[in-house]
Amino acid sequence: MTGFSRKHPLALFCYFAAAVAVTLLSSHPVILALSGSFSLACALYGEKAKSVLSTLLFACLIALFVTITNALFAKEGETVILAIGKVAITIEEVWYGITLSVSLIAVFNWFRLLNKTLTDDKFIYLFGGILPRTAATLALSLKSITLFRKKADSIREALIGLEGRAGKGLKARFSRAVRVFTGLFAWSFENVIATADAMRARGYGLKPRTRYARYRFRVTDGVLLGFSIVIVAIVAGGVLSGMLTFSYYPRPGGLSRDWMTVTANGACGLFFAWPLLMEIKEAWKWRSLKFAI
Repeated sequence: MTGFSRKHPLALFCYFAAAVAVTLLSSHPVILALSGSFSLACALYGEKAKSVLSTLLFACLIALFVTITNALFAKEGETVILAIGKVAITIEEVWYGITLSVSLIAVFNWFRLLNKTLTDDKFIYLFGGILPRTAATLALSLKSITLFRKKADSIREALIGLEGRAGKGLKARFSRAVRVFTGLFAWSFENVIATADAMRARGYGLKPRTRYARYRFRVTDGVLLGFSIVIVAIVAGGVLSGMLTFSYYPRPGGLSRDWMTVTANGACGLFFAWPLLMEIKEAWKWRSLKFAI
């Protein structure tokens, strides 16, 4: 996401913090559905079909596991749909399990999008002056996830090029995985030494510290920051007042259709769709400029 990632680091951090907070604060099915759908769409924007399919499969597996676990071990609900011995599975338990799984998937996708847009240099810009060591450690950790994944793929491809594709048996696959892990483990030590030498050569830890900031806080950044604060306040107030609460047990309650609830849901939908709308606007802008040439 190019357009959204160019926002100020403070605005980006507050946006993702607000998105996760709203998703965890509210149990309202409409808000969770909006958060889950738009977080998945934003996280998969511009990615390859293989990545999209793997992410959707992972989300479905999480949803299935959480739904089945909640249905088997929860002891609430009135409408029984299946009885296995002394264990009764109710519609309310399944409904709550689906809602909980959507919440988990939404949080996972928001963090995935955060990892794509809030890069390590932005983390250091935000927290380098307050917690320099923590910011550097967190930035290196987030960067290492992508590096380790790419390096593991390159080691696996090198082994295939040298030895050909191994058999499909469990023993052959386990042997190949051990060799990939060994090579990745050795490379990680070399990478740590190279990173430490580079940081020492650049004077890390010396005083006085100087910081270079190339980020400007613009009006659009202020709008995004203010919108994030307003959304958290609306959802927190709605949960405390009961306007955005939803009961699942003993029977699911009805969805409120008063204008305050509808307005709050619409504002949350616009908030969650903000990154995707910015990317659509950016694509439309570049297409207009291309036709104008």
